[in-house]
Amino acid sequence: MSEGQNFARNPLQMVKQSVYKYGILLYGKLSLPTGSKGKETTADSPAELELGHGEDRNTNGADAIGVINNGASHAPFQTTDISSLKPEPIIHQQPTLWQPTLQPGERLQGGWWGVYTIKSCVYAQDWIRRYDGLQDNGSEPVWIYEYCLDEEHWSAEEIDERKRRFKHLIDLNLRLGEGSDFRIVRPKDVIKPAGNRVYLITRPVLQSLTLNEFLTQQPIPWTRSQIERFLSQVLQSLQYLQTYLVNWPGDRWEQKLSHGNLSGDCLWIRLPEGHTELNEHPFFVYLGRFPLWEHLVWPHPMAEHNDQMGSVDDDLQALAHITFDLIRGYPSDDDPANISLWPDDDSMRVLYPYILQILGRGEGFKSIDSALSVLQTLPANQYPVAEPEEPLVEESPVESSSFPSLLLWLLGGGLLLGLMVWFAAVLKPESREFACKLPCRLEDVESLGRNQSLRYGIEQGSSWEKAFFSTLTSPLKAPRPVSQFGEMTELQRTLQERDADFLLEKASNVRIPRNLLFASLRTNSLDTALIQNSPDLPSDLEKRTVGYDGITIFVTHSNAQRQDNIPNRLRGRISLQQLRRVLLDPNAPLDGARVEIYWPEDEVTVNTLRDILFERDADKLIFEQRYNEEQPFDSSSLVSQQRNMYEHMLDDFETNARADNEDIIGIGFNRISRLIGQCSVYPLALVDKGRTHHLFVDAHGAPIDQTTDLCGDKGTYWVNDRLFQPSAVTYPLAYEMAVVYHRPVDVDSCDRYTEGCAKGQLLADKLLTPEGQYLLSEVGLVPVLPISEIRQMVWSSMGQGETP
Repeated sequence: MSEGQNFARNPLQMVKQSVYKYGILLYGKLSLPTGSKGKETTADSPAELELGHGEDRNTNGADAIGVINNGASHAPFQTTDISSLKPEPIIHQQPTLWQPTLQPGERLQGGWWGVYTIKSCVYAQDWIRRYDGLQDNGSEPVWIYEYCLDEEHWSAEEIDERKRRFKHLIDLNLRLGEGSDFRIVRPKDVIKPAGNRVYLITRPVLQSLTLNEFLTQQPIPWTRSQIERFLSQVLQSLQYLQTYLVNWPGDRWEQKLSHGNLSGDCLWIRLPEGHTELNEHPFFVYLGRFPLWEHLVWPHPMAEHNDQMGSVDDDLQALAHITFDLIRGYPSDDDPANISLWPDDDSMRVLYPYILQILGRGEGFKSIDSALSVLQTLPANQYPVAEPEEPLVEESPVESSSFPSLLLWLLGGGLLLGLMVWFAAVLKPESREFACKLPCRLEDVESLGRNQSLRYGIEQGSSWEKAFFSTLTSPLKAPRPVSQFGEMTELQRTLQERDADFLLEKASNVRIPRNLLFASLRTNSLDTALIQNSPDLPSDLEKRTVGYDGITIFVTHSNAQRQDNIPNRLRGRISLQQLRRVLLDPNAPLDGARVEIYWPEDEVTVNTLRDILFERDADKLIFEQRYNEEQPFDSSSLVSQQRNMYEHMLDDFETNARADNEDIIGIGFNRISRLIGQCSVYPLALVDKGRTHHLFVDAHGAPIDQTTDLCGDKGTYWVNDRLFQPSAVTYPLAYEMAVVYHRPVDVDSCDRYTEGCAKGQLLADKLLTPEGQYLLSEVGLVPVLPISEIRQMVWSSMGQGETP
């Protein structure tokens, strides 16, 4: 069904969707700036050899020094002949580069993420090799991509420039694929040693094969349900790319990224643990090998914009050819539009008109969204199949019979235009109701003065760790980029870019246990500390609450029409009484089903829920004992370390749905700040003392429900800030995020001008400005100020001609 037909049938829904997308695009463009990753350098300096910066940085990182030769000898590598099954690529690959490979046991020395050890070379073709490897500082498996730049094609200076650009693009886009629900092979690190090679480290897809390898090993035609599952997952990943904001060098941000070189070598298929054949087992398809950076090792000009990677049409056409290979069970160059080549199976031929649309024959799809929507509505019975010699022809809109449709289009278009004008008027930045009153920006709060710094530490294991070490994304330029990136946490750098006089100095070991933080404040080793959940603070310390976090309870999310949909079954909620019961008693049922608990990755989150949810010491002890028995991560199991909770829940849900096992409901919990951006799980509303607390609401303040498309509607819903009002925090599992400082013995109450308190008060005052509150919301914390007011204040300041 085309977008025009969708509008004709459901005009109000289409208008609503268009208005939402328009508003979210406005909001994305008006986000507060957080700056670039630092200026690009062209000098051949040691700084060029740094590893890429990941999310959880080790502050003692060193510069990468390239490959450590531990005695292994190099030998010419005989490349494996793995033929590409895709149609003619957008960008041609160069001939095979005969270079010595890295040998098992060799190591790549990095910085923030330590040392990577080569296990084996598992793929080699043209200009790229992939190795299985281990990250030494945690013995975690990684994939190591080695890219060779042809010295016959480029000069030494051109190779250095492309390597520098390669590293910079990855550094700027480490958030690509963040969250487990879109199945993206995520970049982890990048190493740029001397010579003509550059290395990309990614998180692996364990127990997986590329689609080409899978077809070679199992040349069997796929079933209709398997094909639809494959299409759905790949389209969801392509849909995510269309919404991702690419950060280009020079503080430029662009949306609508296409993959651009989709093939069987760029897709990985992973079966459930212990299975090697497809059959009817659930499987997952991952997308990787992004031309966004790989194009730099092709003999092709360096790209400057997203559309140079390819288009939606390119991705859909490539997907049609790949799908046709799966339908037949083997690769070929045959035309999927030739119906005589299709299996003589009525249920499979239902897909034929859909594949024609993906190919762009006749009325093709204009977007990934429309292709995904139509896929979900394919009938069970066979479509009438056109003869191959009768190509689909678009209907002419000028015939007299199309007048009613044309009139409907005009009326619908007028309605859409009117609503968009009204929507823009409602969001006018000149609205005085939310004018950004001083102090609005960080720099509006007077700093300490030049050459005076504020020494701070972060409570170990707290939500402040994610806040200070997350990569912030805002599409506007920072006024004063800070060059000393390696000495700062991410949020510290952002704060100093916004206010040059605001000098923050982190503790040498910035993550500090709470008792040591308090001792450092009393001895003046630190000026301030950032902690969470501090109801009982010692009398000589004082705090300012600058935001909130909390624990969210969730279940696996799936299509609302599925019979086994867990949010529907639980009516989207759980009471605290039910939660306590299933957490304490492994045999306690929920809605007649056995409950399986999915524990978060860190013990601090578990202890936080324990302290908030349970009052009796006996209950706390039972809870701790169960956690110790069931905690998910065994230090001896590399597989368990790599499978995060969300992925684990989704795997188990799909496996249980296909099996005749007992009835099971899986429940997990984690911090709200860690759930932001996920859509594979559904956050349950909490019922306490007769009141229902909905954690997420849409743009109109209405609670999300089981029918909300959490993946498709990302950006149109956010945390319900009415549950986190400073005067009355009503979310049952909330906790505060506070700035703490020491109060001198002779001072009753601190203010900005009290000696000994001024520095701690200063950081709190800056974080409580609308700009500071917005920055905290960017990293998943719930601000003290309502987020809708913060946005209006930002728009108001921009409407006055200022540059946030």
